[in-house]
Amino acid sequence: MPALIFPLTIGRTRRARLGQAAWTAVFGIVVIALIAALIDTFRRADTVAVVVRVVYLAAAIFFLLLFLGQLMGMRRLGNVALLAEGIYWRAAVGYLFVPWSSVAATGEHSFAGCLYLGIRVQRPAEVRPAWARFFRPLNRRLAGWDHTFPLSFMEGSGQFRHLVERRVADPEMGARDMAEALAQ
Repeated sequence: MPALIFPLTIGRTRRARLGQAAWTAVFGIVVIALIAALIDTFRRADTVAVVVRVVYLAAAIFFLLLFLGQLMGMRRLGNVALLAEGIYWRAAVGYLFVPWSSVAATGEHSFAGCLYLGIRVQRPAEVRPAWARFFRPLNRRLAGWDHTFPLSFMEGSGQFRHLVERRVADPEMGARDMAEALAQ
C-alpha cells in the first residue's frame, strides 16, 4: 500500500532525550518506593492495611506500565504514515488509525516547547491497544484536540502538516497533492 512515511525521532533534540530519561528514572524510583511501601504494609493485619496494600499495588502497577512505556519509547518512537485512506501512526506500544472521512478539523498545539498538529475527529479512531482510547477525552481536554502528532520530532514535518491540512480543507485537492508527493 503506497504511503508517505514520516519517521519520529528525538535523537536530534538533546533536551527531549534528557527529559525522557529523567521521566523514566522518576517512574522507576516511584515503582521501587511503592513496592517497598507495599512490603512494609505486611507488618499489619487490620482492614486499613489491606486497603492500603490494594492502593499501593494498583499504583505500583500503573507506574510500572509508565516506566516500561518510557523504556520502549526511548528505543523507538515509531512512524506516522499518510495513506490514501487516512493517517496511520505506529508507536512503541500500539497504533492509531484515523480515516480521512472522520477528521473534522486540524490546528496547531504547543506544549512544553514542542509543536504538535492536532486533529479533531467526528467519530473515534481505531486505536490499539484498546486501553489507549481512554486517552482521547483527556487529550481533548488538555490539548483541545482528539489526537496530536509531534511536529517537533517528525522528519518532514512541514510537508506532513501541509498535506494533512490541505486534505482536510479540500479532500479532492488534498488527495491530488498526496498522489503527487507519493510520485516524487
